[in-house]
Amino acid sequence: MTDEISITAEDHDPARVAKGALKDEIWEICEILFIAQENLKVLRYLGSPESDPYRAAVKTRSMFFDFSQKMSWRIVVTELYKLFTPDENFSISALIEKLSDGEFAGIIAEEKIKQWKERTGRLGNTIKKIRNQRNKSVAHKDRAGLNQKKNGVRLDQADALIVIVQEIAREIYFEINQSHFAVEDPINAPVDDLKSLVRDLGEKRKADLAPLVALGKQYGLTNL
Repeated sequence: MTDEISITAEDHDPARVAKGALKDEIWEICEILFIAQENLKVLRYLGSPESDPYRAAVKTRSMFFDFSQKMSWRIVVTELYKLFTPDENFSISALIEKLSDGEFAGIIAEEKIKQWKERTGRLGNTIKKIRNQRNKSVAHKDRAGLNQKKNGVRLDQADALIVIVQEIAREIYFEINQSHFAVEDPINAPVDDLKSLVRDLGEKRKADLAPLVALGKQYGLTNL
């Protein structure tokens, strides 16, 4: 009977309940973060140069990969919009306020929360650009969005937003679970499969062109 009362008391402990709710919320945020960061990795990889000419040809001559880059960027913008728009259900901006003086107050040290506010504040211009790009050229198509390519967010700016969310998620996870969370480097990341695919397609292209290359060499052609 005593054990049953003890369990019931723990389940209704306000601090325990708050930590459980915070754990659920940070997992939802991490799902959004994962989509953003993994699409950014795909985008960076597909746009990076290749020393191997066959892999380079696979990446640069494929309309599918060109299309994938465009779609990945739209996804990055959309997911970052969710993370940095307070009105969104699982926004890191709203979470910081909840940690400061809302339902999760007292779980994270106030000094740490202050640092997060200052860092996100310094990224205010990038956040504004993300919102504009999402509203004017991704979620909607209006004439004001025609200049978004010129005034849009750069990859390094998007990366800075992702890094701050990673750090906040990692520190909250450690505070709740007292264990490390490799949020920035998940196992079986999609970009790893993409790299394998490009490598295999490069090898196939090399094998397919081998007879033509050999024939060209017979006639002194070395730039095939």
